[in-house]
Amino acid sequence: MKNINGTVSWGIIGCGNVCEVKSGPAFNKVANSKLVAVMRRNPDKAKDFAQRHGVPKYYADAAELINDAEVNAVYIATPPSSHESYLEMALKAGKPVYVEKPVTVNAVSVERMMAMERQYQGKVSVAHYRRGVPLFNKIKQRQCKFIGHVTRGEGMENLVTTGKIPGKRDRGRQREKILDDVCRWLGVKDNKDIFRDVRYRTRWRNMIDNAFRQGT
Repeated sequence: MKNINGTVSWGIIGCGNVCEVKSGPAFNKVANSKLVAVMRRNPDKAKDFAQRHGVPKYYADAAELINDAEVNAVYIATPPSSHESYLEMALKAGKPVYVEKPVTVNAVSVERMMAMERQYQGKVSVAHYRRGVPLFNKIKQRQCKFIGHVTRGEGMENLVTTGKIPGKRDRGRQREKILDDVCRWLGVKDNKDIFRDVRYRTRWRNMIDNAFRQGT
């Protein structure tokens, strides 16, 4: 794999919802980075994404995007079941790969992908971007300073001690309690202050609901 000198010219394989806000526009906001091509199997949807985000090229075939001479780095944002095959194609073409999480479907597949990286002397990175988000860094700082190692919020106590999965009404109360726990750790009075973006508030609540359903 050749080192990239100058601008990183990204090509995205799989321009679905994850690329609408987080990944797609961001490639054009970072210094020495630009988004030059996108691919989606449905050509109409690929064209729609490209036109809305000002991307000059769009494809319905991943191989065409990977072999585009202007593309010098590839971001894979398809469902995990196809990550391995697209990663191999990009590494064979000598291009570094940025893979959306989860990186693939199981440990065996991960081992193969790591072997490919070594075989083709490439570079593979996984999109665990939240580790560097200021809010998460603040949570970590507060946790280390005031709490220590966190295993569960107080709002989980009833579930853990009784082994009972709350009903819908109780689950809603406990869900808000867990959000309040997080905000208290951050020194924020109201969870709406820190979770102003309704999309992120919804993601937290869905995550907590899933934990309730699984009984963990």
